[in-house]
Amino acid sequence: MWQVGRLRGIIPSTAMKSRSFLLPLTLTACAVAALTSHAEIRKWTSKAGTSLEAEMTGVDVAARTISLKKTDGSVITIPIDALTDADRDFAAAEWKKMQSAPAGAPAAPA
Repeated sequence: MWQVGRLRGIIPSTAMKSRSFLLPLTLTACAVAALTSHAEIRKWTSKAGTSLEAEMTGVDVAARTISLKKTDGSVITIPIDALTDADRDFAAAEWKKMQSAPAGAPAAPA
């Protein structure tokens, strides 16, 4: 009987200790998710004047192309040189962010 009473005293404090790390762990996970989801859906415009709504998902430096995920979920690859100057500048800035993403963040295709 004494052992049962003793266990009752141990279990709540152990459970309390295990719960105390859940809040910081959850907050850290949310912060990492917010920082790694830097891609945004935006309007991309070509030099020819055509445009589409998509988020940048990667860059192929050797081929000088970028990958864009359209709002319907399909992914397309377009030449960087086909974009307006403003969109090329934006793509370059996003690529730098992708390269400096923290460990564990999704890697951009090369």
